[in-house]
Amino acid sequence: MIENGKINRKEYGMKEYNNRTSSPVPDSKEKEDQLMVIQNEINAIIGRLSFMDKGEPGYEQLDKNLSELMKKKRNLS
Repeated sequence: MIENGKINRKEYGMKEYNNRTSSPVPDSKEKEDQLMVIQNEINAIIGRLSFMDKGEPGYEQLDKNLSELMKKKRNLS
């Protein structure tokens, strides 16, 4: 098998190879697009939160969504 310009010997069958190569690993363009979408969502939530007080309805949900998006962004980076 050729990986990164080098020949590597692998000791497993074709099914295992297909399972390993078909795992959903986003390429750099997909990853960049996902990060951009997440960053836009983060910016939108921060904008909405900036006009709200902490006790207003919906504030906690937006804050929770912001935390989840930040985790997704960290995992992709």
